[in-house]
Amino acid sequence: MKILLLPTLLIFTASLALAGSKSRSPDHYQTEFWFEDNNMRHAGGYPPDFEQMFREPESWAKLRSIIDVYYIRGNTLKNLYSDLGEDFVRNHFVKVLNECGISIAIDNLSNWEENLAMLEEYGAKVTAITMQSTLSKRVNHRTENVEDVLDQRIKQVVEDLASVHKSYPELRIGIIDALPTKGVKYKEAYRKLVEELDSKGLKLAYIHLDCPVDIAQQGVYIDWQGVKEVEQFVKEDLGLEYGFICTSNGGGMESDQLFYENVLKIPEAYPVAGGLPDHFIMMSWYPHPSRSLPEDAPEGRYPITKTALDLATRLHRMVPSSEKIDP
Repeated sequence: MKILLLPTLLIFTASLALAGSKSRSPDHYQTEFWFEDNNMRHAGGYPPDFEQMFREPESWAKLRSIIDVYYIRGNTLKNLYSDLGEDFVRNHFVKVLNECGISIAIDNLSNWEENLAMLEEYGAKVTAITMQSTLSKRVNHRTENVEDVLDQRIKQVVEDLASVHKSYPELRIGIIDALPTKGVKYKEAYRKLVEELDSKGLKLAYIHLDCPVDIAQQGVYIDWQGVKEVEQFVKEDLGLEYGFICTSNGGGMESDQLFYENVLKIPEAYPVAGGLPDHFIMMSWYPHPSRSLPEDAPEGRYPITKTALDLATRLHRMVPSSEKIDP
C-alpha cells in the first residue's frame, strides 16, 4: 500500500497491481494492508453484523479506502452463499469490494475450486490464495510432534500448490504459518519447502506469520527481535514476501476492548529496523471483537473495523518520513 498523507485521514491506497514486480528499492517501500473479518471462533463463521457491512458500506468507508486485500476464509465464503444467498454475494459482497478496488485473497483451501469459480463468475478480483497453518497445525497423535510430520506436510503443500497453479497459474499462493511462534526450527522447513517447489517449477509468493502480539510480548518462544529475524529470513534469504498477522489471543478470548488495546501495541513494538512487512494483516479467530461495525464507534465500543482503522493509522508512523509519498 502506498502511503498518502491527507489532512484528515491517512490513506493506504491499493498497490496490488505492482505486487508481481514489487521493488525493494531503499528509497521506496510499499506495504499492503489486508483485512479479514472475525470468524467468531467457529469454522466458517462470520460476525453478526456481516450482512449489514455490505448492505451499508458507508459504515466503514474510511477503512475500505485503506484496505488493499480482503481476506476471506474458504468455508466462510461457502457459508455466506448458503446463508445469505447468491444475490448478496454477487450484488453486495463482491460489488462493494470491486467499487473500492479491493482484491480478494481466499484463506484456506477449503472448497477453493468451487469458491474461485463462483467469484470469477461474479466478477470479483481474486489475486491470492493462502494455505492456512499447513505446516504448523497441531498434531493429533500423542506419539508425534510437528517436527515429525514436517516432511509429509511440505510434500502436501507442494501437491496442493501444483493443483491450484495448474488451474489458476496467475494466482499468488502463500501460507499462514506459526512454526516460529511454537519454537520449531522454521528456517530449515521454509528453505526445504522453497527448494521442493523450485524443483517442480513452482513458487511460493508469501509467508504470513501467525504470531499474536501477546506471544511476542511474553517472549517464551519468540520475541519482537525474533519476529524481525523471521521477516529478514523470509524476505532476504528466501526472496518471498512476508506478512505479519495483527491479532491478540488474550484480548480475543477476553473482550473487544482488550483485543483493541493489545493490537494497538503492535506499531510501537514491532522492530522497524531492517525492514517492514510487505503485508500487515488484521485478523481474529476468537470470540472478540464481537462485532464489526461501526468504524467510528464511540469510546467504550471496539468493533473490528474501528480496531483496523486505528491500527492502520498508527502503522503509518512506522514508515520513515523520507519514504512517505506526498499527494
